[in-house]
Amino acid sequence: MGTVAPPRQRLWSAARVLRQFDVVTLAFAASTTEAAATAYVGLLLRSGHLAMQDGGVRDRAAPRTYRVMRNEGPRAPYVSRGAVIDPNPRPTMMSRADSTRQRLWSAIRKADGCFDAPGIAAATSAHPTTAADYIRQLARAGHVTVATNGNGQSGELTTYRLVRNSGPKAPVFRETSLFDPNTGRSWPTPPRREVRRRKVSAATLRPAEGRESVA
Repeated sequence: MGTVAPPRQRLWSAARVLRQFDVVTLAFAASTTEAAATAYVGLLLRSGHLAMQDGGVRDRAAPRTYRVMRNEGPRAPYVSRGAVIDPNPRPTMMSRADSTRQRLWSAIRKADGCFDAPGIAAATSAHPTTAADYIRQLARAGHVTVATNGNGQSGELTTYRLVRNSGPKAPVFRETSLFDPNTGRSWPTPPRREVRRRKVSAATLRPAEGRESVA
């Protein structure tokens, strides 16, 4: 079970998904109180992350609505010494490892039903070992599950199925958890020995040049 994100992070994640909302809707989506949502919306208005819909002109009988104006990443803006801090890095060119990870995740999301590591590698021009490593990491976190176990001696490949399609941004792995930028949640990853690893032939996954780490 994943770690429950704090209210501020849940509110920001919900705002990024909804894009346009009122306080009641935001509080419900973030599973928090209207008071907490109202306070955080006020903070985001001051920082320019949100704006009032229609410039604040509205029917008094209707709830005030807001729209997201600045969406620079999944991490929630916060106040420090009276200033609103946006912890998301400013947009930069995507690194090679980030680019590979994103291609792998996009291909997995597009897979029709089951998929295997060599197929994902071929679809993304990634090294087969890089694809296999990333898929195993997703399996450890529970984003994918093993559909059929392979057999290296007979040439049968392990196939997988995506079970947690959280959004377009590729999950990022840390030492003991997976951070999903689509939801702002972290999922614990059990030791590798708890996830059955398929046996592959040396021809399929040999340590050739071009392998990249996507952890």
